[in-house]
Amino acid sequence: MAEVSIDLNMVRVTNDIFVNKAEACVPELLKTVVRPVAIVDIVKTEDIYPKVQKADDIENLSAYHMAKGDRICLDFGDHQVGYVTLKLNSVGSPQDSPAFFRLKFGEIAKEMTEDSKDYDGWISRGWIQEEFIHIDVLPAELKLPRRYAFRYMEIEAIDTSLKWQMVVEDVYCTSVSSVRMEDVKPVESDDEMIRRLDRVSLRTLHNCMQSVFEDGPKRDRRLWLGDLRLQALANYETFHNMDLVKRCLYLFAGQTKDNGQVSACLFTEPKFIVDDTFLLDYSMFFGATLLDYYEASGDRETLEDLSKCAYRQMEIAGEQFDEKHLMKNGEGFWGFIDWTDGLNKQTAMQGVYIYCAKKVQKIAEILGDTEKAEELKDAAKNTFGIAFAKDAFSFQIKQLIQQIIFTEKQLSELEEQIANLLHETNQYITTITGIGDVLGAIIVSEIGDINRFERPNQLVAFAGLDVTVKQSGEFSGTKNKISKRGSPYLRRAIWLAAQRAAFCDPVLSDYYQSLKARGKHHLTAVGAVARKLCNIIFVILKENRPYFPTPPKKSQNLFSFFFFRKLSVFIY
Repeated sequence: MAEVSIDLNMVRVTNDIFVNKAEACVPELLKTVVRPVAIVDIVKTEDIYPKVQKADDIENLSAYHMAKGDRICLDFGDHQVGYVTLKLNSVGSPQDSPAFFRLKFGEIAKEMTEDSKDYDGWISRGWIQEEFIHIDVLPAELKLPRRYAFRYMEIEAIDTSLKWQMVVEDVYCTSVSSVRMEDVKPVESDDEMIRRLDRVSLRTLHNCMQSVFEDGPKRDRRLWLGDLRLQALANYETFHNMDLVKRCLYLFAGQTKDNGQVSACLFTEPKFIVDDTFLLDYSMFFGATLLDYYEASGDRETLEDLSKCAYRQMEIAGEQFDEKHLMKNGEGFWGFIDWTDGLNKQTAMQGVYIYCAKKVQKIAEILGDTEKAEELKDAAKNTFGIAFAKDAFSFQIKQLIQQIIFTEKQLSELEEQIANLLHETNQYITTITGIGDVLGAIIVSEIGDINRFERPNQLVAFAGLDVTVKQSGEFSGTKNKISKRGSPYLRRAIWLAAQRAAFCDPVLSDYYQSLKARGKHHLTAVGAVARKLCNIIFVILKENRPYFPTPPKKSQNLFSFFFFRKLSVFIY
């Protein structure tokens, strides 16, 4: 994890007027009762993501009598943020033991296939959406006090007893948000993907708009200034909830560090308090976010109230400049910019400063603060060491352009030489679909003398494209992978060629499509095409003849190849 700027000894200064104005904008959360739409099975596949298939109608939920080890998974149809209620009962003999069960929640299906015991990340395990519950007496109505963000919910009976089973008679989620999806008109587009992206985006924003704009409703749940800026911009074009943005701005200005710097994030529960985490770019974005809010709402009172806080953030940032007007490369995680460890953020922070200085300058101009506007204008103009370094930067850029041009010329000449060499040696490798001069040169050079291979399967194994078989006793695994032995360069070259041949070669394309029709994954089908290419390459190099793919006739086997007369003998 990247280092974070934390001040454990910070002195917090509270502006009660700002805090009170923030509290006056607390939204009343809208509640919607949502029930699951289906009982589903989530099945692991060879793909990254599992398959979700309907197992039963939700109306049959109470018919499931859950004994030790039984589990059911419920699909709520869409992402929910809210509080879950279950109505539970028992069937069979009188309940002679507590009901002991587990609830597991997931935003996507893949979460439901993962075991929480395997988690070993730096984020707290406390955020894992999982509950282990005992209930002594049934029937009972269980209202979970914790808020969840999920679509799928799994109920697992860890134990009952031999005499009785647990029944889920009803389950629902009271979803909460400060806005309504129905208030936003979906985007109009003929492109289904655009419409889906629009809905997902709206749903994401809707779920993050709680008593503040949350970083995320699943974990963290804090108000972060950098997130607020982007969420607010999206809100202006969708839900138009100006009071929620106003509340968040007043909260940040309502409690600051004793030097006036706003925190990177804050908490509202159990009480309002800013965090001891500081990010310089987030602090600067306060002014930009304030101006965006004013331009969207026209709320001049808030602009006047918070302008001095915006000015102060730019003054604090200005203290980070050296004598050449360059932002110091500060120690620690003083600027967020990106998560990448070891990233030099100096130039990016310089750009953030210029951007935010212009935004805050505009605030000063709107309020008639001419002196502050000129001060910020000069600061933005003089930054980046322009007067000191523009000539040097110009020279460096010209040199880089010349290097790029020279390199491109060398690559062009090299490719030409490769093509000539293949032509001079009478190589027919490039007649194979998907193999050009560069890939052909790689394949020929890696194979060397084709006569050292007696059979095509030997070439397949040399390329590491043969399939490994997991076997123990009489058991043979069905989910086998390529061995990846032999030459990695040859394997990559043939794989790249196979990706094109699978769609452009008339014979291999038919073969690929037949595998897809049988339910094979794209990569599995491409791997099979790659092995066919190895066979073709073997014959072409052995016979020193060009490749002529002939699509099979209806009476012929779909996987037959005819290259002159003898080619099929080598392949099949």
